[in-house]
Amino acid sequence: MSSIEREQLLGYLLGALDDDEQRHIATRLRREPELLRSLESVQRTLRPLEALPRSYEPPAGLAARTCRTVLAKRGRTERLPQLSPVSSTAHWTQGFRFADLAVGVAIFLAAAALIVPALQNSRFHAQVFTCQNKLRQIGVALTQYSERHGGYFPVVPPRGKLATAGIYAPVLMEHGLLTESSQVVCPGSPLAEDRHYRVPRLSEVERVGGDQVGELCSQMGGSYGYSLGHIQDGVYYGTKNLRRQHFALMADRPSLHMPDFQTVNHSARGQNVLFEDGHVQFLATPSIPGPSSHIFTNDAGRIAPGLHVDDPVIVSSTAYPLLSPEE
Repeated sequence: MSSIEREQLLGYLLGALDDDEQRHIATRLRREPELLRSLESVQRTLRPLEALPRSYEPPAGLAARTCRTVLAKRGRTERLPQLSPVSSTAHWTQGFRFADLAVGVAIFLAAAALIVPALQNSRFHAQVFTCQNKLRQIGVALTQYSERHGGYFPVVPPRGKLATAGIYAPVLMEHGLLTESSQVVCPGSPLAEDRHYRVPRLSEVERVGGDQVGELCSQMGGSYGYSLGHIQDGVYYGTKNLRRQHFALMADRPSLHMPDFQTVNHSARGQNVLFEDGHVQFLATPSIPGPSSHIFTNDAGRIAPGLHVDDPVIVSSTAYPLLSPEE
């Protein structure tokens, strides 16, 4: 079990995930016996905590001694108020002192400083994990499409209204290989906040004109970017499924305003990348092994089709058409 998966299961047990992520894990637990066994393992790890006492009666005078120690360290013992010991049998409203409040607040803040970052980190890993699962599902759909279309993934038209990298999503949906718009929304992306998002149909884009074309095209690909294909001897080719291990086919959507075109998904800490052989990997930078290392630009450093068949270039659905009308 990976550390990301373990933290996601821990977040599930603690109720630290959002509703969609909780439901996603619950569905996987029903379908995947191995994941259920992993959950039981995490539960066993936490079981010793159940033996801890639910309440604890502090020793008499603990607050006064704590404050005295703290103030002594700061050289201010002369300002220490005289605190009488608090009887463990007294009602809390009778024995309560400001020092008790100060100690309680300090303990609470110390606990919050430890727990809140842990929960935030768990949530981050849960979103990364859910995003990876979505990319794997899209990868399966793309592979099925390629098997029905001569080995090619959905081809981005070089010009016209549909000349956008986001075309992969409506094409897969119209072929019944994806069924819901939410499948192309990363839970760690700004788009996840839009509960009304949907993938537009190709026929919708073809009917509209003017600014509406750009607006619909920008929505097509959801939270993800898609491979442009390459140009060889002046001819544009789509991406063919050669099941390459290091060929980036899709990734979290690149952002033009970020350094190195890093995605804003996942708090700009990195991007999930779907490779042509179907595996998904989280990368802190938009670079992969091999000569064509940058996944958001071609070998010439441009946001344009690859310069050869092994030059992957992933762009968002806001990218301009591949070729100008003159070409």
